[in-house]
Amino acid sequence: MTIKLFCNAIIKFVLGIILVGLLLFLPAGTVQYPNGWLLMGVLFVPMFVAGIVMMFKNPQLLSKRLNAKEQQSEQSLVIKLSGLMFVVGFVLAGLDFRFGWLSLPKTVPYIAAAIFLIAYLLYAEVLRENTYLSRTIEVQENQKVIDTGLYGIVRHPMYSVTIILFLTMPLMLGSILSFVVFLFYPLIIAKRIKNEEQVLETELDGYADYNYILPKASSASEVLYDLLDEDLIDKSIAEPMYMGIAHDSGVFRFQSTTPKTMRIAANMIEKGVNVNMILEETFFRKTYNQMMVTAKIQSEAVLALDGKCIYGYCTSEMMEEYGVTTKDLDAVVASIRNVDGVEVAMFLYQLSENSYKVSLRSKNYVDVSKIAVENGGGGHVRAAGAEIHGELNDIINKLLNRIKQDI
Repeated sequence: MTIKLFCNAIIKFVLGIILVGLLLFLPAGTVQYPNGWLLMGVLFVPMFVAGIVMMFKNPQLLSKRLNAKEQQSEQSLVIKLSGLMFVVGFVLAGLDFRFGWLSLPKTVPYIAAAIFLIAYLLYAEVLRENTYLSRTIEVQENQKVIDTGLYGIVRHPMYSVTIILFLTMPLMLGSILSFVVFLFYPLIIAKRIKNEEQVLETELDGYADYNYILPKASSASEVLYDLLDEDLIDKSIAEPMYMGIAHDSGVFRFQSTTPKTMRIAANMIEKGVNVNMILEETFFRKTYNQMMVTAKIQSEAVLALDGKCIYGYCTSEMMEEYGVTTKDLDAVVASIRNVDGVEVAMFLYQLSENSYKVSLRSKNYVDVSKIAVENGGGGHVRAAGAEIHGELNDIINKLLNRIKQDI
C-alpha cells in the first residue's frame, strides 16, 4: 500500500458520496429522505470495507480499478449510457419522493437492501476468484481463463451480479419510475459483453475452449447435442433441436453439413420428430406478402465483383409497402444465394434510420463469419450476420471492398 493509492481511493470515495448525495437529496428537496439514506449506507459502507480489504490484500487490483480508462469508443459509449442511467434514475427517485408520484410498499426497500448485500458478497467473491478483473476490456500479460467457482456456474458472474446490484438500487429508493430507468442496464451491459466476448475469444488462450466452441458444427443445436445425455432427449427436446439444425444448415444444403450432422438429425427423427411438418411450417411456408416482397428484392438484386457477389436490400418503406416485418425476411438471403456463379450473397434490411441488419452467405471458400465479426457480428463460416450503423450505400461499398479481399 502507498500513500498515493490511499489518497486516490479516499478522494474518489468521498467524491462518490457527494455526487450520489446531490443526485438524491437535491431533487428530493430535503435530507429527510429515509430511503435515500438507506441506499447511501448499503452502497458506501460495503464499498469502504471492500476498498480497505483490497488496499491491504491486493493493492494492484485496487489501483487498476481506480485508474482504468476505456480506450475503445464503443465501450466509452456504454460507460456514458450507464452514467446517464444513474443520473436520470437517481434524480427521478428524488423527485418521486418529493411529489409522491409512484411509490412502492414500505417493505420493498428493505427486501431490496438484503438482496443488494447478498449480491455485494458475490461481487467480493468474484474479485477474489479473478484477480485479472479490470474496468476496461483487455487481456493482460499471463492472464488465464478462470473456470472454477462462480465462473464454473456463470460465464460472466461480475455482470450478473452488477445487474442484481443496479436493479435493487431503485427498489431501495422506493421508486417505480427509477426502476423503469434502471431496466435499461441489462441492455446496456449486453453491448459490453458482446464486445468483451470477441476480444477474449481472439486474444485469450483457452477462452474458446471454455466457451465450448465447435467451429465446424452446423449449428448451436449440434453443439448442444454434444453436451446432452442422448438417453435424456425425448421428442419435446428433439423437435426444436432438429429445427435448429435444419434451419442453420439450410435444410442440410450448406457446406457446414457433415456426416455427424446427418446422424444427429437421424437420431432426432428416431425420437419421433415429424420432419415434414416442421420444415413445412417453419421453413418453406410463406405468406403472400412474403412472396411478393421477396420477388421485389430478387428483381432488384445487384451482381458485383464479376458476378461472384450478389446483394439486395429492403428499406423500411418497402416493408411498410408490402406489409411485412423483419421476421418475414429471414429466407431472402438464401434465395439470392442460389444464383449461378455467386460465391457470396449479402442481404440488408433496415432496422432504424441509420442501422441495418446484414446477412451474409457463402458457398465454397469465403469465410463470412470473419467479415461479420469485424463488423461486430458473428455466425458460421458459410452463414453469418451483423448489425451495422451508417448509410445504406456506404455499408454496401464497405462490405463489397472487404469481400473482394477474399474472392
